[in-house]
Amino acid sequence: MARALDAVLAAAKTEVRISYSLARTWLFVVLGSAAVLAAYGYYFYVHSYMSAPAPSMGYFSPRFNASAINVYLLWIFLAAAALLGFDTSQRDSRAQIAEVVDCRPASNLALLIGRLLGLLCVVWLPMLATVLIVQFFGTVSRAAGWWLGEPVEPFAQTAFLLLDCIPILSFWIAFVLLLADLFRNRLWVIAVASAGLGLQMWAYTTLPVSVYAALSPLAAQVGWASDLVPRFADAEIVVQRCALVMLAAAMLCVAAAGRHRNDGAQVLPQIGAALGLAAVGSLGIAWAALQGAADLRAREHWQTVHGTAAEEAGVLVDVERIVGEIAVRPGERLELDIRLSFSKPSGLTTLVFSLNPGMRLEHLALGARTLPFSHEDGLLTIELPPPWAGAEQATMALRATGIPDSRFADLDTPVEWLKKPPANQLALLGTEAGLFERNFVALLPTTAWLPMAGASWHRPPDFFTVDLIVESPQGWLVAAPGRREKVEGGDETSRVRFRPEAAVPGVGLLAGRFDRFAATVQGIDVELLLHRGHLQTPRFFADAADVLVAEIEEGFSAVEALGIGYPLDALSVVEVPSRIRGYRGGWRMGTATAMPGVLMVKEHGLPTARFDSPSDPETDAETKVTWLRGHTRNDDMNGTDVHRGVAYNLFATVTRARGAGADALNFVCSELAFRLLIDRNVPFARAFSAHRFDVDAYFGATFGRAAQGMATGSNWPVLRLFNPYVDRHSIWTLAANTSLADLEHHDETRLATDAFLLRATAVARAMYDGL
Repeated sequence: MARALDAVLAAAKTEVRISYSLARTWLFVVLGSAAVLAAYGYYFYVHSYMSAPAPSMGYFSPRFNASAINVYLLWIFLAAAALLGFDTSQRDSRAQIAEVVDCRPASNLALLIGRLLGLLCVVWLPMLATVLIVQFFGTVSRAAGWWLGEPVEPFAQTAFLLLDCIPILSFWIAFVLLLADLFRNRLWVIAVASAGLGLQMWAYTTLPVSVYAALSPLAAQVGWASDLVPRFADAEIVVQRCALVMLAAAMLCVAAAGRHRNDGAQVLPQIGAALGLAAVGSLGIAWAALQGAADLRAREHWQTVHGTAAEEAGVLVDVERIVGEIAVRPGERLELDIRLSFSKPSGLTTLVFSLNPGMRLEHLALGARTLPFSHEDGLLTIELPPPWAGAEQATMALRATGIPDSRFADLDTPVEWLKKPPANQLALLGTEAGLFERNFVALLPTTAWLPMAGASWHRPPDFFTVDLIVESPQGWLVAAPGRREKVEGGDETSRVRFRPEAAVPGVGLLAGRFDRFAATVQGIDVELLLHRGHLQTPRFFADAADVLVAEIEEGFSAVEALGIGYPLDALSVVEVPSRIRGYRGGWRMGTATAMPGVLMVKEHGLPTARFDSPSDPETDAETKVTWLRGHTRNDDMNGTDVHRGVAYNLFATVTRARGAGADALNFVCSELAFRLLIDRNVPFARAFSAHRFDVDAYFGATFGRAAQGMATGSNWPVLRLFNPYVDRHSIWTLAANTSLADLEHHDETRLATDAFLLRATAVARAMYDGL
């Protein structure tokens, strides 16, 4: 064993020495690392200089979206590994040392393992150096208070270096070494290796996310990094990486068995080991693919079930009040003990509710009587025996526990992100409709974590009052509709109560360890809840707090002057992880970041925007508030426009239309509310829709945008994030920017949605133009 290890190490050292003596090694190391460092530097510059005036520049923050650059770093050095290993079988002959190597006692397998480890060191160490340079510069920049640069989120970079680079490079180098032994012609080795690398790049831009876990080059490729909920890797990625290592070992066994050099080893055991390793590795990759596909199958099944239930349902019950207690055990379970009061038509014998399939019902009763129920696929059905079938008012008590399944949300979305490739820009808006982690909880209304009347398919709005006591870990802050009231609880937990006077169409609950910045304006608690590591924004505006509060008070006064009072007694602006999905389902796919009493801001946006970059240390408070106003009023493409969120709370929290044409009418009223109450001069096209993001980034977009920006000497070319194709062809943009006559003759649009909705949208645009 010791002799074999010595042979492996000797072969590895030799491979490192030979590789670093080749000019092509240094060409790749210098040019590849320099290109990636230049891309990092450019995007650091863009974010530092532009994130204050343009909120959408948060998309280019390398701290949270480094995967957009790291994937190119990996591809560059995969190509380097191919060009270093393609001639290993002929190199000894050219150097006239083949006979010397052949007579050594080391086995073929030991020599191949040594060469793999040597090549792995040659290509991995420059990648490590590149990442460390970025981290060092970012750390020094943050410590010194420079306005340019910050360290990349450490969990994401660690996962990239260890879980992405090492297994994938090992698999790729083993593949190249196998090719080098199979083909004596070096041109064939390069051709097949290039085809394999091209196939992987093609898969990145073509295969749907639902099966991409089996081929993913990056653990965080389809998810943002986060300071609030740092994540190393999902189980599917870990299994796939282990499978790649097994496949690499299998290819080495095949290459060792097929070498012309006779090392005295028996071939059959090596072939058997290769087959066994290949079988286990293939099963691991297949399992990862099936797990990803299972998410899509689950959603498609729920869509079928709830779509059918919505078609078959008659008149739904009207939930009037939800009262009870909620216990949040982060990362473990959510406990519900609530009572729903509702009215229903007399004679209705079946109650239909939506309740997240991740919740397990433990008890359900009407009045004092326990009734049988069915809770499958997120559909809760209850058959009513007399006397409840004839009653018009009823109260249902239920207890449930579990972890809400974030896949069960927005089943009626017209664009299914899981069917898109990872390069699709919808990923920028977030991929998860909810989180239940050990250090952060996000329960959005669309996940039906609380029972909602009817199926989760084009559900009509249902307004109800709430009186909820929420228990969470000590030191946590909870945001939900209404003012947070302290309730006496245990020593290790915090208990707060939310009981707004106004009825709400849904309850969103966000909880975590936040720093709170608050003021009471005209009896309304206005608060900002931020991650404790993201306090640069409130520090920058600390001396402008009085001016900012005065501006908020002026805004509320203007609303009161119009006879429309803010309906709740609190407004919470809460920082959430960037991977929280920022859009809803339905035809429009509008923003999901505005909920009753709660507005979400992504961590790559306002909380980490670099307001210090263009500022003068002597800037007065009024100027700083002007900058903040400009930041929140700019065209925020990710749908987290705070002003639109306030308009949502002024209108959609109070009332909405139901029935035929309700979508169009609600859209018209929401836009009018925003224009009249917030900003009369904003153009119509500013209204957010996720349809604008439904486009794939072209290959090389990261380097292409950086090169374009540096070549022009301007930041603004980087704003061309989205292909114009989506603006020409998405239903949303057609409805917003074409005339009624054009809409009536546009076959694609007419097939996609009904004529009334198109007419109403066109009329809305005409109304805005006349304001």
